[in-house]
Amino acid sequence: MKILFESAFTINQEIKKLINKEALESFSNSIYQGDNANYCISLFHDYLIDPNETNKNFLFYMGKNLINWAEKNLHRGYFKMEDVHHGSELFLGFLPRYIDLFPDNLKAKELIINVSKLIGNWDRETEDWYNYSLKNFKSWYFGSDGISNRDHYKFNTADHLRFVHIALLAWNLTSDQKYLDWSIDYSKEFAERIIVAKETIPVAWSCEWEEFYSKDMIKPEEKFLASNQHHFKDDPLSGIENLIASGFIYIFGDLYNITNDNIFLEASKKIIKNLISIIDHPYSDNVGTIISYYRNAFSDYSFDKLVLDSISSLKPYDDSEIMLTFPQNQIIKRPGLGNRKDMIYWYFFNSFEPKEFREPSTSYFSLLYNITGNIEYAERALRTAAKKIKIGSSILRLGYEHSDSGKHFSSIVSGHGRNWGIGSVTGCYTKLIIGSNENLGKSDYLVKFKSATIKAGILPLIRELPDESTELRIFNFSNKKNTIKFSYKKKEDTTREIQPNSQVKIILKKK
Repeated sequence: MKILFESAFTINQEIKKLINKEALESFSNSIYQGDNANYCISLFHDYLIDPNETNKNFLFYMGKNLINWAEKNLHRGYFKMEDVHHGSELFLGFLPRYIDLFPDNLKAKELIINVSKLIGNWDRETEDWYNYSLKNFKSWYFGSDGISNRDHYKFNTADHLRFVHIALLAWNLTSDQKYLDWSIDYSKEFAERIIVAKETIPVAWSCEWEEFYSKDMIKPEEKFLASNQHHFKDDPLSGIENLIASGFIYIFGDLYNITNDNIFLEASKKIIKNLISIIDHPYSDNVGTIISYYRNAFSDYSFDKLVLDSISSLKPYDDSEIMLTFPQNQIIKRPGLGNRKDMIYWYFFNSFEPKEFREPSTSYFSLLYNITGNIEYAERALRTAAKKIKIGSSILRLGYEHSDSGKHFSSIVSGHGRNWGIGSVTGCYTKLIIGSNENLGKSDYLVKFKSATIKAGILPLIRELPDESTELRIFNFSNKKNTIKFSYKKKEDTTREIQPNSQVKIILKKK
């Protein structure tokens, strides 16, 4: 049990190295800052684990600088012309978390509301982006100045779902029904296209909803919008990878709980079936989290047996020294999920004989803990995350230069641009302690701690149970009595005393 707390403590200390004065100043030194603040999104949920003014003050000024940059560089709420993938990034990840932590900041909310007016053609000064009769967007490249009419941009891709995240944020901020209605309308059509796809999931659809696969994307612009540069050649998971890289599961889960429409369940289940075979792969950082979210959002535990069956192939934990590597040639080197051409790879390092690191992702062990309650799985996840963050913090650039990159410290913590917020650290640290799904579309968590935890010798662990309740185990590793204050699902505060060197188990019920 000692290594369990020590690992969490290491993560808790190392993650705060993301706090950096140069990162705050970077906004005045760059033309484009669309996603760069996302390098530090893990600090928001780290603040909910161990509240402290250092985290909060840094995030406040990072947000202030981001808002100032956006006010100077956006035109009527959006970029004048930009592709869907990059244009939407400014409004995802950092901003939803900033609004959650600083709910009185009206300028942050206005950024979300202003762009949302464009999404469903509600701003009459801008050419219509969305085609209501076909239920899709007219292009992959557009902005507040208009829409590109080039044929090689006349596609809808998973990137367009990013606008659903933004519209749902606007609905939560304003209670304006039009944002929810539009989100349901487009998402249902998208879910239907996933369901009816007879082969593998397409990487793009024409504006008439004709299916296109990687091999169909011929021109450089078409290959780029299909994210072919992030996929192993002819990988059947390419279409699924695109969906996951834009957080489709969180949209479908949210809308299923609002509408109870099984179309979102059916489409999601089709994707989950394809993920089971790669659940224990070392770079499938987001798969365990996605399956965990699916189980709880849809109350569907039918994949649990297959997940547990994978344990039979699990090798004992190898506590050998590990090393970080960066290949000479920046190309996609393997199929599946969680890949970028500029990503880091890990190896065991014994007697100067590197051996490929095949330990499953930390999110895999978080999922196993969530299903079984076996503390060994939580420990195994945190041990790996602690090793990686310790190495990464000592030698890598932080990531504010390019948050999406796969070779920065932030990519170890919260993943690179294809992982939708899940890295080695966020795959277990925030998931296990506050029940966060690390959804870039909103600040999503079960528990917020109002008093010190890890720095006081306290380690909480969370499991979501099939009856929609939450099991919270709180370990006191210190030699003194501790009082813990927390809120559950953003409701009233709860206070509990925990005796020295003991633990308590609390069942938090949905009301």
